[in-house]
Amino acid sequence: MKRKDRVSSRRAASLRPRKLILVVVEGETEECYFTLLKKKFKIHGLQVECELAEHPTPDAVIRSAMQAKAPRKLAYDERWIVYDADVSVEHGTLMQERQKAIMNDLLCAITNPCFEYWLLLHHECCTASFNSSKHCVRRLKEKDQAYRKGEECALQSYIDEDKIRLAIVHAEHSWRNHNSAGNDNPHPHPSTTVHVLVEQLLPPA
Repeated sequence: MKRKDRVSSRRAASLRPRKLILVVVEGETEECYFTLLKKKFKIHGLQVECELAEHPTPDAVIRSAMQAKAPRKLAYDERWIVYDADVSVEHGTLMQERQKAIMNDLLCAITNPCFEYWLLLHHECCTASFNSSKHCVRRLKEKDQAYRKGEECALQSYIDEDKIRLAIVHAEHSWRNHNSAGNDNPHPHPSTTVHVLVEQLLPPA
C-alpha cells in the first residue's frame, strides 16, 4: 500500500464514530472499579465515560444518567446505571426505580445485595444469601484481606481479564440457579447484572 493510501486509511479510521457509553455509579468503589477497567482495557472503537452520582441512591443515579451531557456535542449510544438492590430497600421501591430507568432507556447493572458480591464472584461461585451488605463485605474480606471500599490499590487485583471472565461465568451460574428455581424477581438475592456491562468493556475473547 502506498504511503498516501495508508495515511488516507488511518484518517478514515480516526473519523469513524466510536461507540460512546456512559456509566453512572452510586459509590466511590464502583467509580474506582470502572475507571480502572476502562484504563486497563482500551477497546478500539469504544469510549467509556464514568460518572459518580450526587447521592448514593437509585433515584439519584437515574437522575444523573438522564441529565448527563455527552462530550463534544455527541450522543451516548448507551447509558448504564450501576447501583445496589440492598436487602434493606423495599421491594416496591426497587421495582419503581427499575421501571423508571427502563422508561428512560437506561440500562441497569444492579447487584443484590451490594457491589462487593460482584467482586466476590472473582474468588468463588457463591449462591448463598446474605443477611446484609455488611455480611457480603465480610465474606469478600475472608477471600481478600486487603480489600477496602473505595481504595484504588484494593481494586487493582480485580482488573485482570482471566479473573473477570471467571466472575462472569459465576454470575451467569447464579442466574441459572434462580431461573431453575422459578424465581422471577428481577433482583434475586444474591445476583448481579454488572457482568453484562463489564463484558462489553473487555477485549474480544
